[in-house]
Amino acid sequence: MLVATSAIDPGRGRSLTHSWSGPLSCRSGRLEIDSHAENTVCPRLSDRTVRNYPSIAIFGVKSAPMIVIVPVMIQTFPVRLPYRAPYDWPATMVFLARRAIDGVEQVESDTYRRTIRFDGSTGILEVAHGDPGAALLATVRGLPPAAIPATVERVRRMFDLDADLRAIAAHLARDPSMAPLVAAGPARRVLRGWEGFEVAARSIIGQQVTVAHARRLNGILVDRCGSELPGGADDPLRRVFPTAQRVLDADLSAMGMPGARVTTLKTIASAVLAEPRLFDRAGSIDETIARLRAIRGIGDWTAHYIAMRACGEPDAFPASDVGLLRGAADATGCRPTPRQLLARAEAWRPWRAYAAHQLWARDASSKPSVPSREGLA
Repeated sequence: MLVATSAIDPGRGRSLTHSWSGPLSCRSGRLEIDSHAENTVCPRLSDRTVRNYPSIAIFGVKSAPMIVIVPVMIQTFPVRLPYRAPYDWPATMVFLARRAIDGVEQVESDTYRRTIRFDGSTGILEVAHGDPGAALLATVRGLPPAAIPATVERVRRMFDLDADLRAIAAHLARDPSMAPLVAAGPARRVLRGWEGFEVAARSIIGQQVTVAHARRLNGILVDRCGSELPGGADDPLRRVFPTAQRVLDADLSAMGMPGARVTTLKTIASAVLAEPRLFDRAGSIDETIARLRAIRGIGDWTAHYIAMRACGEPDAFPASDVGLLRGAADATGCRPTPRQLLARAEAWRPWRAYAAHQLWARDASSKPSVPSREGLA
């Protein structure tokens, strides 16, 4: 429960808002008080007033903001995040549980928990499925109020909440080979990572190894150079994924990875320090891939995987992935070549990342003996 208190403008001596309490929800990209809670929307505040009240949180930076004045000591923020149905939450939990890094992430029943860092502050994020209703329930602990709006936007991207799956499915189903896959799994979304560098690091570490081995290596990396979460001694979530600077400064020898991969990991850490917006989407998927491939050691598969999970490119498509090739096999089991699969995938644009998840799901359902590199991040 988020509580807002009355505040007095010291310049005019009048109340800016009345007291209210109530759960938060997110509608059209804005955080709002639940409609069942009595509340008064407060006016736009001056910059001077915001400076005088460090506990002011401004929600909804993309449009006219709603101002919420909260006591500084409140550090737990429950937020309801609606989405367009359908959403396969059980499959999301399976995906995250298989890749959860000990000390950083945890999946308990239908709840995902992880440590987070935002603008120098650290905390814990919990996400569960709302019941009933088409919404996720997120709880952010430990971050300052001013960080909540941007944190909520990240969570929406992370869980792909703004995707219109019905429109995407209709587009993909135009291809007769994709139609039955979409019909069988209409709720498959493209999950992203919490932070771009973390996704890139996990993608590099996960090259050409199984999901379980990648998870172990990521745990070693966190133990080597991840930071401790303050006050986390009694919580299994006690470590925060390392920053690019920490990875760059760390001794990563004897991690059980090839030296070339360690070099690539440090190279991309250096690249993101030089260009903090490295993982922003470019004007086109080709520009995004070209920018990532310009980093020494980043090949086509890794570039597309980072573009998908970190940059949020809906058209990313790592065509050389063995799981995609198996998933695209014909009725006789004959697999296409990466070039052939790319040609087929032209019909799926601009939603090739969603098509990739359909193929990965088909591959997983056949219980392959050789692991795909998919999802190693």
